[in-house]
Amino acid sequence: MCDDGMPSATRDVIDESDAQLASRIGRLTNVHVIDQRSVLRPSLQQSTGASNDWLDESHRTEAGIKTLTQHRWDAPLSMAPGWAPAAGDLA
Repeated sequence: MCDDGMPSATRDVIDESDAQLASRIGRLTNVHVIDQRSVLRPSLQQSTGASNDWLDESHRTEAGIKTLTQHRWDAPLSMAPGWAPAAGDLA
């Protein structure tokens, strides 16, 4: 496959993986499947090192991890034990 087709193929694999996790594992007690897609900026085409939120094709930069924490992990994981956010609690 050429490099141009990789982003599309990668998205398809991740979409299917997320769907399988949600349907098979997400219904279990105390398991939280958190959709992290579309939060991080993709790396630039043809990059060979750190680019946007990524160190390489599978590892996020420190800034990327912070972004995921603030925009996807904080609220769902805090609400799991029963926290109900008040208006203004979530940025």
